[in-house]
Amino acid sequence: MNNEMTFNEETLMVTFTCKDFRIRVSRGIIRKLGTPEFVRLLINPEKLIFCVQHCESEKEYGTFKVPKNLFQGNGKFRINSAYFITMLWERMAWDEDTSYSVIGKYNAEQNVVLFDLSDWSISTTEIKQANF
Repeated sequence: MNNEMTFNEETLMVTFTCKDFRIRVSRGIIRKLGTPEFVRLLINPEKLIFCVQHCESEKEYGTFKVPKNLFQGNGKFRINSAYFITMLWERMAWDEDTSYSVIGKYNAEQNVVLFDLSDWSISTTEIKQANF
């Protein structure tokens, strides 16, 4: 668990919220991946590794369309997935009334942003209002 987190518009961060089954993906992730039309979410629950990957087509499992207006005004990228969030909360034993954020690292060779889910922080109001 990481108690302090700094962020800006380029921060590679995801925030998970159980109440509304939501995953918020930062603008920085999409920029780092080359502003793709689609991204794919993958998880290795045994190793606690989550990733956001550039994707060419929405036909692949776990793929989501990036909003066209993401970089206009206050555009946001939010993904709702009851299945994913339920599985994640069961694995992590997180509090259902709390949102959790994780900072990622970019892997240029695979064009993917990787997140170590064991290095999470409790999401604060400031983080929730960041550019997601």
